[in-house]
Amino acid sequence: MALPNFFILGAAKCGTTSLHDLLKDHPEIFLPAAKEPQFFSDDDRHARGLAAYEAEHFAGATEPARGEATPHYLAWPKVAGRIQEAIPEAGHRFIVILRDPVERAYSLYWNMVAEGVEPLSFEDALAAEQERSRDPWLARHGSLRFLYTSSGLYGRQMEQYLEHFDRERFLMLRFEDLRDDPLALARRIYVFLGVSVDFEPRTLEAANPSGLPRSRALHAFLRRPHWIKEPLKRLLPLPARQRLLSRAFAWNRRPTAYEPMAAGTERMLRAQFEPDLLLLSKLTGFDVTAWTGGA
Repeated sequence: MALPNFFILGAAKCGTTSLHDLLKDHPEIFLPAAKEPQFFSDDDRHARGLAAYEAEHFAGATEPARGEATPHYLAWPKVAGRIQEAIPEAGHRFIVILRDPVERAYSLYWNMVAEGVEPLSFEDALAAEQERSRDPWLARHGSLRFLYTSSGLYGRQMEQYLEHFDRERFLMLRFEDLRDDPLALARRIYVFLGVSVDFEPRTLEAANPSGLPRSRALHAFLRRPHWIKEPLKRLLPLPARQRLLSRAFAWNRRPTAYEPMAAGTERMLRAQFEPDLLLLSKLTGFDVTAWTGGA
């Protein structure tokens, strides 16, 4: 059975799509056409079984490094145990890319606005997060919808993973390094995965840039099942459909400079995240001083 032997766990809005694009062209690395399989986070998909997961995403994969990128995996505690149970020990390699959690929360909020599912202001959404998080649909599907702060508690999340896996199984990366020198970051990953470091990826630009849809109706059509799309499934293989969708999303995206976060909101979030960031540093040695003001 051709199962993954590495995972890009997340976090969400930290550049996992860009990492996926950096790695996918390497001749020794296999990544599924669907960037986020969500098998270990979505209960319905997980219930279909490991054989279905392998057949849908890894059939025919012979590359020495086989992985997938699902940013939901870092946030949901159920995932670590499922991976440990299903994947042989040699496949317990994890890439974790992190971003200033305050910036990440604001980016995720605007992503939800762009998706058309967030009607509230950022401050009201933060106030509503605890109540919204009780929705059983979120846990069932491993969704990150509305989880602006809880999905950015990196220390708590890594603590859960380290209950199942040794620290050396994790490559901890920084969003800023991906933005500033993606080639150097790619080569760090190549070393971690044991593949050739001489390969230079074609894609060095950030993927999934911020912005709002030009047409919300078109965005909704692209995101959701529709009978008009059914003939394409029969005519085009999955990789071709994925490329077509990516181009359509890119064409429909209007670059947008978001309004700055309110200063009081930022101060509140920094104080809220600081204890968790210090926990992250204690557990992993990850340098968080840029995000805590040197605390």
